Amino acid sequence: MTLKLLPAVIAATVLLIPGPAPAIEFNPLSAIKSAAEAFVDDTVIEGKINALLLDATGVNVTNFCWRSVQGNVFLFGRALSKPELDKAIVWSGASRT
Repeated sequence: MTLKLLPAVIAATVLLIPGPAPAIEFNPLSAIKSAAEAFVDDTVIEGKINALLLDATGVNVTNFCWRSVQGNVFLFGRALSKPELDKAIVWSGASRT
């Protein structure tokens, strides 16, 4: 009777012992794809901001430049008045820091 229980006890013990961590596979194509997707997304965002600021009244677009990096919009420039600054921030979707 002891011999029949022994394999079950050994099997249960083996299952409880933690093994090495599972290997994480790295796929370089997925990294390239995500970088390319991020670039396309940023390009689309910058195009939308360009169109909105060119169409906005009261904002001199020659005083500003903007970049989108991983979905975050950075607005650089010099507003000649507080209303111009507020409009540029609203139209670009940026936030004050």
